Amino acid sequence: MGNLPILNGQMGPDGKMVSTFGSPNDCQRMFSEEGNPGETMRSPGKDGCANPSDGEPEYPGVPSIIEAMDDARCELLLQARSQALSLPEVSETALYDGFFCHWTPAYYVGETQLFHVHNFREGLRATIFLGGKKGSEKLGPMILGSDRIPEELRLQVVKAAESRGTKQIKVKLNSMDDVAVLLELARLKHQSIK
Repeated sequence: MGNLPILNGQMGPDGKMVSTFGSPNDCQRMFSEEGNPGETMRSPGKDGCANPSDGEPEYPGVPSIIEAMDDARCELLLQARSQALSLPEVSETALYDGFFCHWTPAYYVGETQLFHVHNFREGLRATIFLGGKKGSEKLGPMILGSDRIPEELRLQVVKAAESRGTKQIKVKLNSMDDVAVLLELARLKHQSIK
């Protein structure tokens, strides 16, 4: 987590946040330092959007992305971030989404993405890739067998169409309960790739 301040939380033995942050007003103060030394940058898409390597927009880093959100969204994403980074070997990065032409926080185990989160006008939405046929053969049944995943998301797994060689499910993040569901999906995916 670099040198980010800890608010109403504790640093775990692995140097990652293990509890929640303070009030929503703390969100704007959370990232007073620039960037996160542990971040890496992924390549942007080639689709006519402003190309970050051409100077606009510049790589913002995850803290800058979260800091720019309103307090309610900031609080939700800080909780998702904290919990994701508490999983073993998880790292974060800002990922340029060439389809939507914006940067998104993304969480990885090695080269495998656990999830990424879009800040759309209508709200936050996480995307979890189930993987190609091989990946969804393992992760899909784990999700379908979990009583901690709401039925609507289990139905997304069943109905997920393959796009660009992989299936995906989308999770709206409107409350801490939604964040808990996202993190359960991330935990299952983490387990499926280990």
